[in-house]
Amino acid sequence: MKDKILFILIVILAIGLRFWDLGKNPPGINLDEAAIGYNAYSILKTGRDEYGQFMPLAFRSLDDYKPPLYVYLTVPSVAIFGLNEFAVRFPSAILGVGAVILVYFLTRELFKSALCSLLSALLLAISPWHLQFTRTAYETGSLAFFTSAGLLFFLFGLKKWPWLILSAIIFGSELFLYQAAKVFVPLFLFAISIAYLRKQLAVFWVVFLIFFIPTIVLSVSREGRLRAYGTSIFQDYRPPAANLELKRQDWLRDDWKSAAVFHPEAFSFVPEILKNYLIHLSPWFFISPNLGAKVTYAPNVGLMYLWELPFLLAGMYFLANLKDKRPLFIFGCWLLFSPVAASVTTGLPSSIRTAVFLPSLQMITAVGIIGLLKKYRWLIF
Repeated sequence: MKDKILFILIVILAIGLRFWDLGKNPPGINLDEAAIGYNAYSILKTGRDEYGQFMPLAFRSLDDYKPPLYVYLTVPSVAIFGLNEFAVRFPSAILGVGAVILVYFLTRELFKSALCSLLSALLLAISPWHLQFTRTAYETGSLAFFTSAGLLFFLFGLKKWPWLILSAIIFGSELFLYQAAKVFVPLFLFAISIAYLRKQLAVFWVVFLIFFIPTIVLSVSREGRLRAYGTSIFQDYRPPAANLELKRQDWLRDDWKSAAVFHPEAFSFVPEILKNYLIHLSPWFFISPNLGAKVTYAPNVGLMYLWELPFLLAGMYFLANLKDKRPLFIFGCWLLFSPVAASVTTGLPSSIRTAVFLPSLQMITAVGIIGLLKKYRWLIF
């Protein structure tokens, strides 16, 4: 009974932090929110987007193409609340609260601990990273809901296989929510399929591929390539960092064609990709308020609170010492795959393109807190 009361209080806190003055804070509305709201309104009234396309799978907007899911999720709220800031942000906020609820049950399923589950939910409820994107119409703010729901029903499906179908549908839908999910989700699903190898996973993959194949087609289409070109480090064939001075050297000038076989230009991007990837695994990325564009960070605070960092590191230690290594494998892959999509883009570091980290960090931190309480309870009590 005590656990239920605490859980309800955490959910109430999550609701308050996400819905209080939602239409006015943050003040104004950004260009992406305006585009999402107008397209949702257009779909509601005509079934077509602002360019006259009927129920598109990619919404043209502001010289790029947006994934469709968040726009369609906004249609009902625009119908109920009208075309305004609150209506556009409502799906993000409600899915943010839903993510807090799901994290409680996901943590309990993984670690069988009510206290750890409550802590995970609380940490996500007050997370600066999660809060800033679930109070605005950033599609990336809803990733935590879909990843948590998909993984929870995946674990349920290992016991009763019909849940796997729902898990595949949720993960498949996530591909249409935000561009980074197209990279993270397939990698993550491949990893957890290895960790929990079962015959019934064939059903899961058949359903998931129904969603995944169209995203591949969209990604190689004009719309998909235009979005990739706008943010990719490959948009200039020869990156400024590399400058390919080797071409000016005499030995290379004499026999460039044969030398290019052993020194392909694509290799010049490797150091930049590696640097981009590693910066998102640095502790400073999570706790510093001065990294990246200011618009992607809550004022005067990092993506995590400074006091969380020691518990996050402790959580990794305790995960490594569990007898069942599958949670360690899952969270390890979750952390390692989250920066992959961002590593080939410009304007880094980016909390937007790496929001797929959520809510793994909060769950690991909760494990660290519980582990330290058990190990050093004599210091407290």
